[in-house]
Amino acid sequence: MRAHTETFDERGPDAFRRASLMKEGSKSVHGAQEQDVLSQLEEELADAHLLQEISSTLFDETAVQGLYERLLEAASRIMRSDFASMQRFHGDDGLELLASRGFPPEAAEHWRWVHVTSGTTCGATLRSRARVIATDLESHPDIGAAELAMFRHSGIRSVQSTPLLSRSGALLGVISTHWKQPHQPSERRLRLLDIIARQAADLIERTTAEEALRLRTRQLVEADKRKDEFLATLAHELRNPLAPIQNGLAVLKIGKDEAVPLVLPMMERQLAHMVRLIDDLLDVSRVSRGLIVLKRERIELRTVIESALETSRPLLVAAEHRLAVEIPVQPVWLDADLTRVAQVLSNVLNNAAKYTPRGGRIELAAESSGDRVVVKIRDTGIGISKAMLTGIFEMFAQAEQSMDRAQGGLGLGLSVAKRLIEMHAGTIEAQSDGPGQGSTFIIRLPIAQAHDIEAVPMQVGQAGVTSSPRKSRSSAAQGR
Repeated sequence: MRAHTETFDERGPDAFRRASLMKEGSKSVHGAQEQDVLSQLEEELADAHLLQEISSTLFDETAVQGLYERLLEAASRIMRSDFASMQRFHGDDGLELLASRGFPPEAAEHWRWVHVTSGTTCGATLRSRARVIATDLESHPDIGAAELAMFRHSGIRSVQSTPLLSRSGALLGVISTHWKQPHQPSERRLRLLDIIARQAADLIERTTAEEALRLRTRQLVEADKRKDEFLATLAHELRNPLAPIQNGLAVLKIGKDEAVPLVLPMMERQLAHMVRLIDDLLDVSRVSRGLIVLKRERIELRTVIESALETSRPLLVAAEHRLAVEIPVQPVWLDADLTRVAQVLSNVLNNAAKYTPRGGRIELAAESSGDRVVVKIRDTGIGISKAMLTGIFEMFAQAEQSMDRAQGGLGLGLSVAKRLIEMHAGTIEAQSDGPGQGSTFIIRLPIAQAHDIEAVPMQVGQAGVTSSPRKSRSSAAQGR
């Protein structure tokens, strides 16, 4: 007992002190843990309040641009960033800047459009369809030299870019936040940012759908307007030849023999005009319903041009136009429907004749370019406005009557021409510098067999072209 007592007396106080310290240490640890939990709860509560506040501000905003800016403000607050940006994806055109915060004007202009190859984090996000974080732009591999210079100019050192995805997984845009110093955003803040990103993606998707709907509505309204104008034009065009035919019949009924040589040719011309109008209508109907079957054969380009000029020459002569033609000396072969391709060329030539003031100049030039032949028809006519160029090949379209005179026709020729050329795996386009500047139509068709082609200089004549020494007398470019 004594020994035990002595040991207790000697060791007891130390053990007691150690036990007390351990107890107090345990309390301290538990206290720190509780403090951490409380701090975390307070942060989460603050985040919840922030999200609620953001939701209420979004609810109060009705303008789309205002919503973009509110969402960007929310993203910046959540990420505690110095800058922020939101972009919309436009396919091959890249990203369009919708809203930004903190950017200097030159940076906002520089990043107004960002291509998929851009040396930026949003460009890297486009390529990877995943979030990209550059904690320090100075050492990040995705950052290009030119972009790094703009980042430095703007005072940006760190960036994160998050893709905005639709609920089906399609890329809609990118939302980015930027800092002045190297920065690694926490996972918690990135999770909160994802909530904003979801709202931003939904907004962009809804806005895009609404814009597409408005555009489609405008197109339908415009198409309906063109249809009404077409029907009025059709009634007018069909009525015009009927009146002289009716008058001619009345003259013939009277029985004046001397009037027959004058009346019959007039009636034939008016009847031919009506037949052309009806043929145009039938062509549109057949092309629209896919009922035209091309009668392809191996034909020479020269033969096609000869046929087109034969059809258009009376109109060119009547208007006293000067026609210049340049075609290759060596044969250029096509696998095409002679009648249909000649129809396209004559349609374009007829338009050039109608919309060029009397005595104007019209040029037809053909040349090979790789595996294609390019036919260009230029005129010195009234030209085409920029607004009209975009719809010149649409059904019922007619150029503006800037010469204060009706040119006639139903506005179907170019629409039919475009579809016929596309059926031949070719293209047709219109170019003009504007009203009064003339126009150029460019037709491209695949060549059936490549040949070395030598161009023939243009020889200008009145309503035709004189023969070149290197061309046969059967050329369509002969004078009238």
